[in-house]
Amino acid sequence: MQTEPIHERALKTIYYGVLDRMAGRRGLSRFVPVGLEPFCDITKRLPHDGFRMVFDVGANVGKMTRRFGRLLPDAQVHAFEPVGETYDTLRRQTARLPNVTCVQAALGAEEAKVDIVLQRHSAVNSLRHAGAPANGRPVETIKVTTLNRYCEDRSIEHINYLKIDAEGTDMDVLRGGRRMLDDGHVDFVQAEVGFDADNPALVPFSTCYNYFADRGYLLFGLYHQTLEWSGRPYLHFCDAVFVAERIAGRSAKPRAKAVELEHQERRRTG
Repeated sequence: MQTEPIHERALKTIYYGVLDRMAGRRGLSRFVPVGLEPFCDITKRLPHDGFRMVFDVGANVGKMTRRFGRLLPDAQVHAFEPVGETYDTLRRQTARLPNVTCVQAALGAEEAKVDIVLQRHSAVNSLRHAGAPANGRPVETIKVTTLNRYCEDRSIEHINYLKIDAEGTDMDVLRGGRRMLDDGHVDFVQAEVGFDADNPALVPFSTCYNYFADRGYLLFGLYHQTLEWSGRPYLHFCDAVFVAERIAGRSAKPRAKAVELEHQERRRTG
C-alpha cells in the first residue's frame, strides 16, 4: 500500500481543521477560494439550502463522519462500516455526536453476506477482497445491503449529501441506489475517483462522470486532489462532487438575475 508522507499528512490535518471551522460559518466560508472545500463552495452557491440527511458510505474509523457531524449539526448522518473492529472504533469516535447513526454494514449492488479478507490497514478493506485467498490473513463475514433497501426500511425519502469511499466498489453502491438517484432523491454525491484505469482500488473518473451525466447530474467540483505518491507527475486520485441538475438550476436562476441587475445598473450609471 502506498503511504502519504508524514509531513504532508500533518499539514493537511491543520489545513482541513481551519477549513472545517470556516465551512461551518457562513460569514467566513465566502472567503475560502473556490475548489478547496466542497461545503464552502456549496454555501456560496446555495446559501439558502440546508442539509438534513447525509450518508457516509465507507466511513472507516470516522474521520469524515466527525466532520459531517460537526459541520452539519442539524443533519442526520448515517455512517456505514462493515468490519467489526473498525466499526467499534467508528462508534467510539462519534459517541459524542448525537446526530450520527453508525451502521455495521456495507452498501453494494445487492443484499448479501460475504467473506472478505481483512487487510493490514482498515482504510483499504473492501468487497473487492471477497473470496480472495486468505494467505494467512483474517477473514470476516460482513453484511451487505443496498442504498435503496436501507432507505426504504427507514422511510428515508431524500439524501442531501451522499459520500462514497468504497475502495473500488463505488459503482456497486450506486447501482444499489439506482432508484434513489434516478428518481432525483439525492442532491449531491461525493465519490473518490482515480485517473489510472489499471488501479482497481479507484473507480476511473470517466466511468463515474459518464454514469452521473446519464442521470442528470453535473460535475460540481474536484476536491482533495492527491498527486501520485511515487513522484510521477500526474494526478493519483481526488474526490469528485456531482450535483443534480435541478439543484444547479435552482442556484443559477437567482445568480443570473443578480448579474442582469448589475449590468442594468452599470448601463444606467455608465
